[in-house]
Amino acid sequence: MNCFYHKDRSAVAYCAVCRKGLCSDCIITEGGQFYCRDCFKDPARSLGIKKMVFPALVCGSLVGFLFYALNVVNCTVCLTPILGGALAVLLFKVMYSIPGTIKTKRAVQIGAMTGFCSSAVMWLTYVAGTGVNSVMEEIGSSSQTFADAGISSEAAFGIVLLFAIVVIGIVFSILAAVGGVLCNTILGLRK
Repeated sequence: MNCFYHKDRSAVAYCAVCRKGLCSDCIITEGGQFYCRDCFKDPARSLGIKKMVFPALVCGSLVGFLFYALNVVNCTVCLTPILGGALAVLLFKVMYSIPGTIKTKRAVQIGAMTGFCSSAVMWLTYVAGTGVNSVMEEIGSSSQTFADAGISSEAAFGIVLLFAIVVIGIVFSILAAVGGVLCNTILGLRK
């Protein structure tokens, strides 16, 4: 593999963040890690995934509770996860005193974690608020398919809840990732 910046030179190392090939002139070493010049400029480069979890959990939980509490199915379906992703990126930047923007990949990761967390909290709050028995009865009465297949109401409840968490989790993750990227972009324009 050749150097990302000098196509005529062989790579002797790879950036620890983006995995670009680097020649000996392009390597920046810090803390035993090799970085390209783009990733070295990123003030959040040393903050791993563990540092992204707290803002995602806090904002995801808040959004999940708000979504359930508002109990509105209209444009808030899209707005709450977008807002959650934006808040999580903002919280991440404030917690770790990061000026300007972070890499888009990191904003997407924070937003996606926030969206999935908010989906899980929303569904668990729904089940806790409505009552497991009420939800099981609702699932049992609305779908004869499970009974025809010989699946118990408890198993049907688990299948429907898991499906709901995964499908809504994917949708919320995408929307929250959009919110994270939008927040990051807007904060970058404020220079």
